Amino acid sequence: MWRSLDVKTRLIVYSLLLLLCLAAYANSFQGPFVFDDIVTIVENDSIRRLPGLVGIPPETSTTGRPIANMTFAINFAVHGLQLTT
Repeated sequence: MWRSLDVKTRLIVYSLLLLLCLAAYANSFQGPFVFDDIVTIVENDSIRRLPGLVGIPPETSTTGRPIANMTFAINFAVHGLQLTT
């Protein structure tokens, strides 16, 4: 069924899905860092430099997950510790 849809219809479906996801998380962008965010993001010096793949502290939730730590490093490079800019 999905393959029978034209490109325009697929684009509309993807756009609606994106809007629904943004709506679901909209109120989370204004909140503070909580739970493991303090250790994983605020106190994690390895995300302060790109690519963020080395020097991951052993007590963070990104230990053993270098790609996740790298995405935090990219986000930090773009936005710092600001959730919204």
